[in-house]
Amino acid sequence: MAYQLWAAVEDERLKRGWTAVRMAEHLGLPRNTISRLKTSPRPPHVGTVHTIADSLGIDREEAEEMAGLRPPTSARTGAVSVREAIQRDWFYTEEQRRAMLAIVDAFDRDNGGRQD
Repeated sequence: MAYQLWAAVEDERLKRGWTAVRMAEHLGLPRNTISRLKTSPRPPHVGTVHTIADSLGIDREEAEEMAGLRPPTSARTGAVSVREAIQRDWFYTEEQRRAMLAIVDAFDRDNGGRQD
Protein backbone atom coordinates (compact mmCIF):
# COMPACT_ATOMS: atom_id res chain seq x y z
CA MET A 1 0.00 0.00 0.00
CA ALA A 2 2.81 2.44 0.81
CA TYR A 3 5.09 1.24 -1.99
CA GLN A 4 5.57 4.76 -3.37
CA LEU A 5 6.80 6.02 -0.01
CA TRP A 6 9.13 3.02 0.30
CA ALA A 7 10.44 3.75 -3.22
CA ALA A 8 11.15 7.37 -2.25
CA VAL A 9 13.05 6.22 0.86
CA GLU A 10 14.94 3.61 -1.17
CA ASP A 11 15.83 6.10 -3.92
CA GLU A 12 17.15 8.55 -1.34
CA ARG A 13 19.09 5.79 0.44
CA LEU A 14 20.76 4.75 -2.80
CA LYS A 15 21.57 8.37 -3.74
CA ARG A 16 23.32 8.80 -0.41
CA GLY A 17 25.12 5.46 -0.69
CA TRP A 18 23.77 4.34 2.66
CA THR A 19 22.93 0.89 3.92
CA ALA A 20 19.38 0.13 5.03
CA VAL A 21 20.64 0.23 8.63
CA ARG A 22 22.12 3.71 8.15
CA MET A 23 18.90 4.99 6.57
CA ALA A 24 16.85 3.57 9.46
CA GLU A 25 19.17 5.31 11.92
CA HIS A 26 18.82 8.59 10.00
CA LEU A 27 15.03 8.28 10.06
CA GLY A 28 14.97 7.15 13.69
CA LEU A 29 12.81 4.17 12.77
CA PRO A 30 13.30 0.41 13.01
CA ARG A 31 14.52 -1.09 9.75
CA ASN A 32 11.54 -3.49 9.61
CA THR A 33 9.16 -0.51 9.75
CA ILE A 34 10.73 0.80 6.56
CA SER A 35 10.67 -2.64 4.94
CA ARG A 36 6.96 -3.04 5.72
CA LEU A 37 6.21 0.06 3.64
CA LYS A 38 6.99 -2.05 0.58
CA THR A 39 4.79 -5.06 1.31
CA SER A 40 2.23 -4.37 4.03
CA PRO A 41 -1.38 -4.29 2.86
CA ARG A 42 -2.13 -1.68 5.54
CA PRO A 43 -1.00 1.93 5.44
CA PRO A 44 1.60 3.00 8.00
CA HIS A 45 0.82 5.19 10.98
CA VAL A 46 0.64 8.89 10.17
CA GLY A 47 3.43 9.59 12.68
CA THR A 48 5.73 7.23 10.80
CA VAL A 49 4.89 8.94 7.53
CA HIS A 50 5.53 12.39 8.99
CA THR A 51 8.86 11.25 10.48
CA ILE A 52 9.99 10.03 7.06
CA ALA A 53 8.71 13.16 5.33
CA ASP A 54 10.43 15.52 7.76
CA SER A 55 13.71 13.57 7.66
CA LEU A 56 13.84 13.46 3.86
CA GLY A 57 12.39 16.90 3.13
CA ILE A 58 9.18 15.57 1.55
CA ASP A 59 5.97 17.56 1.91
CA ARG A 60 3.82 15.83 4.55
CA GLU A 61 0.69 15.76 2.38
CA GLU A 62 2.66 14.29 -0.50
CA ALA A 63 4.11 11.64 1.83
CA GLU A 64 0.60 10.82 3.08
CA GLU A 65 -0.49 10.33 -0.54
CA MET A 66 2.51 8.10 -1.25
CA ALA A 67 1.65 6.07 1.86
CA GLY A 68 -1.98 5.61 0.85
CA LEU A 69 -3.31 7.69 3.75
CA ARG A 70 -5.06 10.16 1.44
CA PRO A 71 -6.16 10.05 -2.18
CA PRO A 72 -3.71 11.61 -4.63
CA THR A 73 -4.42 15.14 -5.77
CA SER A 74 -4.64 15.72 -9.49
CA ALA A 75 -1.44 17.78 -9.29
CA ARG A 76 0.47 14.88 -7.74
CA THR A 77 -0.50 11.68 -9.47
CA GLY A 78 3.01 10.28 -9.78
CA ALA A 79 1.68 6.81 -9.27
CA VAL A 80 4.10 4.04 -9.98
CA SER A 81 2.90 1.59 -12.59
CA VAL A 82 3.33 -2.12 -12.07
CA ARG A 83 5.89 -2.14 -14.86
CA GLU A 84 7.88 0.70 -13.28
CA ALA A 85 7.74 -0.94 -9.85
CA ILE A 86 9.15 -4.16 -11.30
CA GLN A 87 11.88 -2.27 -13.14
CA ARG A 88 12.83 -0.20 -10.07
CA ASP A 89 12.93 -3.04 -7.56
CA TRP A 90 16.56 -3.98 -6.98
CA PHE A 91 15.50 -7.23 -5.29
CA TYR A 92 14.69 -9.04 -8.54
CA THR A 93 17.28 -10.76 -10.68
CA GLU A 94 17.21 -9.87 -14.38
CA GLU A 95 15.64 -13.25 -15.13
CA GLN A 96 12.87 -12.65 -12.57
CA ARG A 97 12.34 -9.13 -13.87
CA ARG A 98 11.96 -10.37 -17.48
CA ALA A 99 9.51 -13.08 -16.38
CA MET A 100 7.40 -10.62 -14.39
CA LEU A 101 7.34 -8.10 -17.24
CA ALA A 102 6.24 -10.89 -19.58
CA ILE A 103 3.32 -11.57 -17.24
CA VAL A 104 2.41 -7.87 -17.22
CA ASP A 105 2.53 -7.88 -21.03
CA ALA A 106 0.22 -10.92 -21.12
CA PHE A 107 -2.28 -9.19 -18.81
CA ASP A 108 -2.15 -6.07 -20.97
CA ARG A 109 -2.83 -8.13 -24.11
CA ASP A 110 -5.67 -10.06 -22.48
CA ASN A 111 -7.27 -6.88 -21.17
CA GLY A 112 -7.01 -4.96 -24.43
CA GLY A 113 -4.21 -2.71 -23.19
CA ARG A 114 -6.17 -1.40 -20.18
CA GLN A 115 -3.99 -0.52 -17.22
CA ASP A 116 -6.62 -0.16 -14.50
